[in-house]
Amino acid sequence: MIARWMVGAALFAALLAIAALATERALSATGRPTRWPWVVALLAGAAWPLVAPFVLTLPAASVTMGATTLGAPIADSINGATPAPSWVGRVVWLLLHADVSLLVLWGVASAMLTAQLVRAVRALHRVRQRAERTTLDGEPVLVDAALGPAVIGLVDPRIVVPLWLLELDGGLRTLVLRHEREHCRAGDPQLVWLSAVITTVVPWNPALWWIARRLRASMEIDCDERTVRSDEERARYAKLLLLVAHQKMQARFIPMLSTSASQLSRRILAMQQRSRTNSTIRIVGALTVAVAAVAAACSPRIATNLTSPTPVANAPTASPAVVVEAPSPTNVTPPYFGFQVERPATPVSGSRGPRYPDSLRTAGVEGAVLAQFVVNADGSVDLSTFKVLRSTQALFSDAVRAALINMRFTPALVGNRAVKQMVQSPFEFSLSRGNQATRSAPASKPMSSGDRDAPAASMRVEPAASPVGAPKPLIDFQTAQSARPVDGSVGPAYPPELREAKVEGQVLVQFVVDSSGRAEMSTLKVLKSDHELFTQAVRDAVAQMKFDPAIVGGRKVKQLMQSPFQFSLARD
Repeated sequence: MIARWMVGAALFAALLAIAALATERALSATGRPTRWPWVVALLAGAAWPLVAPFVLTLPAASVTMGATTLGAPIADSINGATPAPSWVGRVVWLLLHADVSLLVLWGVASAMLTAQLVRAVRALHRVRQRAERTTLDGEPVLVDAALGPAVIGLVDPRIVVPLWLLELDGGLRTLVLRHEREHCRAGDPQLVWLSAVITTVVPWNPALWWIARRLRASMEIDCDERTVRSDEERARYAKLLLLVAHQKMQARFIPMLSTSASQLSRRILAMQQRSRTNSTIRIVGALTVAVAAVAAACSPRIATNLTSPTPVANAPTASPAVVVEAPSPTNVTPPYFGFQVERPATPVSGSRGPRYPDSLRTAGVEGAVLAQFVVNADGSVDLSTFKVLRSTQALFSDAVRAALINMRFTPALVGNRAVKQMVQSPFEFSLSRGNQATRSAPASKPMSSGDRDAPAASMRVEPAASPVGAPKPLIDFQTAQSARPVDGSVGPAYPPELREAKVEGQVLVQFVVDSSGRAEMSTLKVLKSDHELFTQAVRDAVAQMKFDPAIVGGRKVKQLMQSPFQFSLARD
């Protein structure tokens, strides 16, 4: 869990580093300071992964069907949980569920770097005490036998110069002192310590170490640019850099004129490039790369890694959540169920139903197909979502699939907006026209045959087992208001045995909701189940659930419902 979050944080910081590098190139081409992209990348790369788990993750698990939530009371009753915990509770949860070995290694590394910081603070304090205070070319400085040229001090920065600097001619000393004064004016000592603290707190992130190193180099390049004021000084300054680098004096915690060999070449090259003509193409290309890198850093894939340590369930114990969702090929814009829309999808008047297969018609074979599919917002059928839930003959199934290609529907509406809807429709293939007439879809939405001279299939309500002579239950598109669970209904409980074994699964059931809002358990059919214990949990829950019954013409009626239940453990 923590390992995944670390990888996500490192990738996030690496993408920010790419964006900062591209922005630096664009700023360098225009002669502007280049440190600020690295400052932003350093701060964002360190802070956002620590904040993201508490900002991006939903505070509670919920029981959902399609795209809307049935309500917090159901979620709470399923999980047996209390409302979402405070950030303190989340921190406790993280500590309890973290990889202990990685946390130990993290703590050891940070402790070692903290000790190094403490030693550096003491060493610099000793330098300030032992160094000779004097004035050099009108600038108050500290003269030390070993350290410098550099700036030390976080609150009261002071310039430190080595003894050998006193032997240089006045022009070179002026450049050295001017460089160190620019460090003080720009607040570079504070930035150096900020980068040191961040890499100490997050020592395992290589991208942040690289950003800190590039920030250090950019600070020196910016200071070089402000120090050099003419081409003549530029040449002398380059020689001065070579001379100072020859002294082999470097320090991690203070801005210094001394630099490594790799940074020395970059600084000299940067001074030469600043005098070149700017390239518009180069600037635009660099900014394009920067925007692309930032967009990638903010992508859902990276965000998922960053939120992985956060509990998804309501309680710190990460209890399992049970969701009811429409089967969909993707998680993008999930379809609605009939009870979630103000007006369900219905076939357009005159739409052609499935054609009766010739071979089965000749043989006098009748049958039925129960199909499930998504009706898009434009009224077309998304055939990639087509599923046959039950069929008496494969040829009947093929006929239904072929008909849906050309069928058109009046799309479902939510707030006067056309939306996708998951439709589950029975098709009956009957050789008796009398039966067909009595079993067809409502007259307001007639289905016409694909072959007017031959019997055709019709969309009809397929009743579950019900008493003889009892009213036939409707399906959602035949009702003015579909049946739906009452807010606060208790959902299925996660079987303890399967929760302990970390077994997840789904159950698809069909049952009739009567006019009183209760499920007729004698009609309950299990169309699909991944485990018998999940099936029993759904049976027990449906028996206790209360529904708002379907309504037709202001009258409460029975409705046939098909509901998928998904049992999912809280994600780590």
